Amino acid sequence: MDRTYQYEIVVDVAGKSEIEGIYSEEKSAIARAEALLRQAKYTAVRVHRISSSGSQITIFEKSAAAGGKIVHIGHIDQACLCRTVQDLFCYDSRRALLHMMRQHCDEQLLLPSEFLHGYLPLRQIEREQALFWPVIHRLAAVQARTTRGRADERETVLLALFKELQELAKGAEASLAGFATYLNEHGLTGLINHVNNTVAEAERPRVVNYALARRLEQAREWGDKVIELSALAEAALSAEAMTCLDEMLAEVIDGNAPIRSLLGYIPDLGSALLSLAALSQGVLDDRYCATPPLFLLNRVIAVHTLPRVRATLLDRIARSLDGVTPLTKLNRADEAASLNRLVPFLTELGGFRGGPALCSALTRRAKTVLADGQEDLPFEEAVLRVRDFLNEPASRIGYLLDLLSTDQGRRKATFLIGQVGEVFAKVQNIQEFLPDAQEPEALKTFLAGFPLRLQIGGIPADLASRLQRRLETMIKVGTSTPSAPPPAIARKATRPAMKSAISMELTLDFPINRGNSPAIDIPHLIINFEDRQYIFTARDEEFNFGRSSQCHLPVVFEGVSRTHATITWSPDGFVITDKSKNGTFVTFTNRPPVLLRRTETTLDGEGQIMLGFDDTSDEIVTAHVVHFRYLPGTLKPGDV
Repeated sequence: MDRTYQYEIVVDVAGKSEIEGIYSEEKSAIARAEALLRQAKYTAVRVHRISSSGSQITIFEKSAAAGGKIVHIGHIDQACLCRTVQDLFCYDSRRALLHMMRQHCDEQLLLPSEFLHGYLPLRQIEREQALFWPVIHRLAAVQARTTRGRADERETVLLALFKELQELAKGAEASLAGFATYLNEHGLTGLINHVNNTVAEAERPRVVNYALARRLEQAREWGDKVIELSALAEAALSAEAMTCLDEMLAEVIDGNAPIRSLLGYIPDLGSALLSLAALSQGVLDDRYCATPPLFLLNRVIAVHTLPRVRATLLDRIARSLDGVTPLTKLNRADEAASLNRLVPFLTELGGFRGGPALCSALTRRAKTVLADGQEDLPFEEAVLRVRDFLNEPASRIGYLLDLLSTDQGRRKATFLIGQVGEVFAKVQNIQEFLPDAQEPEALKTFLAGFPLRLQIGGIPADLASRLQRRLETMIKVGTSTPSAPPPAIARKATRPAMKSAISMELTLDFPINRGNSPAIDIPHLIINFEDRQYIFTARDEEFNFGRSSQCHLPVVFEGVSRTHATITWSPDGFVITDKSKNGTFVTFTNRPPVLLRRTETTLDGEGQIMLGFDDTSDEIVTAHVVHFRYLPGTLKPGDV
């Protein structure tokens, strides 16, 4: 009868449970448990009898009183939606697990890439109820928003995936050990070529990740892990191999504990950030805080393109700048000097490396360290001071657009968009716009991504169109610009900043028919276009926009399709679906703007729906902008 069971020994020490071993005989397991108790190393020892179906019974337990330990689960706001057990091995999934389980990973010196393949580590995580269930709950809550389902239903799916993962881990050593050997003998490129030729496509990420994880098996310090992986870069690597190595190295350094270990002695936060910024460019030298493994990683970064590693380093810098720890241990003047030394390492063509998160963090830090007196700088002054760190107008505009796409920037959208227009108005030719652009590829990349940056930044579509056309004209002419700046930007110079034409477009004080309205006790939208007002309720079937006279709201304008977009009601609220050729751009007062191209989004709060623009005109045209306001309950006379 005993041959059909496994016997698992679990020990507790300082409030933490660990699986000591698994035995096939009950007698041997209990004897081992009693021997462990005699060592006086553990506060509790248990033996679980586990059937072939996975059910378990505790058949032995002896424990002493011991206090529990608080387990911290890291915050995530998005997570890769895994539909099969193979999806768990992709980089985005591993990164989400790493961020949530950071404390556990630091204590065990294990990465998700390592414990995902081991049955005992997975079983140990399952045993730690204060870790396992919060992770499942948080993942389910985040992913339920993506699936538009219920969190408890997603929990059931995640638990089933975890059981599948455990079953895979049981047989991993027997079925995949040969690939780890192949990696050691033929290098990473050789392994990937071998896997591509012998393994089914869905299985390949797991197999390669297993081989890399086994490479780290004996590396019990963060620096040792960096050394083991960096050694793989000594040989010539294919693009696919470089991507795998980049992801694995990023996984290793993505945390405070690894960074502290790799930096070594750190006199202050400013010195640490300066070292990380230099490392992200591959220019670290003995002037900065570093250990031999970090210098080895720096050499790999200098030779190869490691976008994941660089992004991880910049994210770490942004998180630190956004905190409250002083850059130095001295006075505010030294704080400012430390920030001045750091910023040049973070600039690039088109703004700051690190994108919106870094721009927001730099602005927050500037408010405190660049102030002359005891009080922090106002947001507007901090923006101008950070902007002045950048030389060319293109970089200044890039910074402003990145800041606009953050929560911090959206609250000051009027000011920031006015600054974008002001910078553009002063530029006379492409040489002034990008005076330091020496690399043709970098220039080409910046110009190609500029329209999308305007959209993500929340610039109204018609204004974004004009700015883009003006830039294209400068590129075409090469030395001159149109004879006069665009009208709205020209008016900017003759009116107070908060009352400029650009500012007025952003307000939601749109014209509304103020006649008596019937009371409506269900969710509804108030939709305004020019001098017309419509009320669309949850009981109505649909509401169409477009050039067709058959639409509920005809919008006759260049770039607007016959049936451009449709609003419908669903359990999630009012949903707008784009059906057009040119797309629909939706801005909100309470969340980031969305560009729809045959996709949909939910309308809430207040905002604007932009249905295309006229490519032939330099005038700002607002006739195609539809305003909406969502009201969840009763609409009474006088509410509008």
